[in-house]
Amino acid sequence: MMLVLAGRVRMQLSGKVYEGEAGDIFFVNSNVLHGVEALEAGAELLGVVWDIHLITSLMEEVELQHLYHLLIRSEVHPVLARARQPEWDAYGGALLEVRREYESRGLGYRTAIKFGVFQLVREQLRKLPGAEDLMKITQDYERLKPAIECIEQGYSGKLLLEEVAGAAGLSLFHFCRLFKRVMNRTVQQFVQEVRLREARRLLRDTDLPMAELSERVGYCNPNYFARVFREHTGTTPLRMRKQFQDMNAAGQQPHE
Repeated sequence: MMLVLAGRVRMQLSGKVYEGEAGDIFFVNSNVLHGVEALEAGAELLGVVWDIHLITSLMEEVELQHLYHLLIRSEVHPVLARARQPEWDAYGGALLEVRREYESRGLGYRTAIKFGVFQLVREQLRKLPGAEDLMKITQDYERLKPAIECIEQGYSGKLLLEEVAGAAGLSLFHFCRLFKRVMNRTVQQFVQEVRLREARRLLRDTDLPMAELSERVGYCNPNYFARVFREHTGTTPLRMRKQFQDMNAAGQQPHE
């Protein structure tokens, strides 16, 4: 999501061109080709990049998780709000608050930033067609819940799909079909997400050697773990650990 702070810019999204001026807000789906250029000197942009793992971790309700995955796969109009339009406050206010919290880095600023980003996502979700018709998804999710808990508790070992399906009282065939429809990804993809999410937490909170860390999240081969991690995050486990260390150091700096 981008807010034009000053000047004029040109956005190129999936072959289409949009121009913006100070105050305009754009939604840019990272899954599509995009670019931005300044049309005059002094042009300035404020950008907020959403981490899908962070966003979905804030969403306890499966309806919201499902809608978010739908959002990032949908053809959403890139112009969210123009300056001086009534809906501007819903986006612009949250974006500017995220910026203020990040720059001040006061007590609890990380939580405040997460809350601001969640507000932005919420406004987008409410604009999705069919966002209110989710009762069936909720019912199906409740049926899958024992299997999901089985995965989240057993991700560090070898998971047999037949046992996971059995936890939900379903045949393997029907379980895989239902899981894909409700969760918007395959069982294997979800298992990998759970493992990589835990890997990110361990990289952030521990100094475990890579061999031990990879084994804790279900990968016996640390080289294979590093390859999968890089494919899904765009960086290596060691680099991400360094990023977390740098962020922690920066967060502590104002209090030193």
